[in-house]
Amino acid sequence: MAFIDGSDPTPRMLIGPADGARAIFRERARYPAGFFVGLHTHEGDESFELREGRMRFAVGDERRIGGPGSIVFVPAGVEHGFVCETEVVIDIFSQQDMGLYVVVLEPDGARRTEEVFMEGFPSTHTPPDGQGWTPRAHIRALYATTRGLL
Repeated sequence: MAFIDGSDPTPRMLIGPADGARAIFRERARYPAGFFVGLHTHEGDESFELREGRMRFAVGDERRIGGPGSIVFVPAGVEHGFVCETEVVIDIFSQQDMGLYVVVLEPDGARRTEEVFMEGFPSTHTPPDGQGWTPRAHIRALYATTRGLL
């Protein structure tokens, strides 16, 4: 059993594999104004609790602005992403090992998804044998293709 000081705003893994959690994790993150995560999906459920700041969430066809205390739930398979309108502190509560599938909007308007493997983020799958972690710059470039849809 782990007892965590939830009032401490320091970004860190609150609950994760190091605590013995095998199925879930909760991470506290701090993002600057303008930071965004483009549209993507997972094979499992995910939720966000906004602790400080304001951000715009896209979940399926909905777009909403949240402030401190807002909780956003994203069921498995639903496209989602966000844009920080101010600096934010947010808790991500999610399943581990549920895959990260980025929606890519091609220049001709075609859409596709690409599975990425983000080192240090428990949601993603481990890369297959012979394939390394996806470079962060590549993930950011993929996210940027749907920035205008957020």
